[in-house]
Amino acid sequence: MRISLFLEKIKNAKSFEVFAVIALLNMATAVFALNLISGEDGFDAPWYLLDFGKIALFIWLWVVGHYSYQEAKISKRIKVVYNFFFFMAMAYILFPEIIYQSVSVSEHALVTHTFLYSMFAFYSLTSYFYTKAKLKTDTKFLDYINSLLLLVFLIIGVWYIQPVINKFQVRA
Repeated sequence: MRISLFLEKIKNAKSFEVFAVIALLNMATAVFALNLISGEDGFDAPWYLLDFGKIALFIWLWVVGHYSYQEAKISKRIKVVYNFFFFMAMAYILFPEIIYQSVSVSEHALVTHTFLYSMFAFYSLTSYFYTKAKLKTDTKFLDYINSLLLLVFLIIGVWYIQPVINKFQVRA
């Protein structure tokens, strides 16, 4: 119940609110990282504080995909695959040290390629859901590429995507 209210607040947020939260969290992450690297003032932030900006971005992307999926009425099998790639990408972002320490050096390339593929699949499926929900007709490859580029370039994309997501009707 509480999670659905949280997702609903993200869905109904204004574009500038979404952008401000993601941008400010990423700037705070940069400040924490610089303080950790420089070692000034004995400041030692926990590792999970460094990922809030990335987590906020991925939660927003998941909300875009989730509500677009509901609006477009796409097969549930694709939603399962979408959630799988979302959790794969989040695992790599949240626990990179654990993942890379548990594999040998020769397997690092495989792990990196798996991460890059899961990121690409997550962004592509989010773009697919969004394009299907927005256009509500047969779509072309260029429509998907347009949506994918808007998702990748957040600075521009959030201003176009969030108002469309706000218009989607929520189904229980």
